Amino acid sequence: MIIRSPEPEVKILVDRDPIKTSFEEWAKPGHFSRTIAKGPDTTTWIWNLHADAHDFDSHTQ
Repeated sequence: MIIRSPEPEVKILVDRDPIKTSFEEWAKPGHFSRTIAKGPDTTTWIWNLHADAHDFDSHTQ
């Protein structure tokens, strides 16, 4: 004879959207950083980043 205790009822709640966000907010430049959100003073930083991507000598050393 097997005696079993009644199984406790368990309810599982799953939040389908745990972090409230939207694509509209993601589309704003610098939404993740207040410093970037103010906007750059110049475009030099992006040109330097672009140049680094094409600097194959630095990638192979």
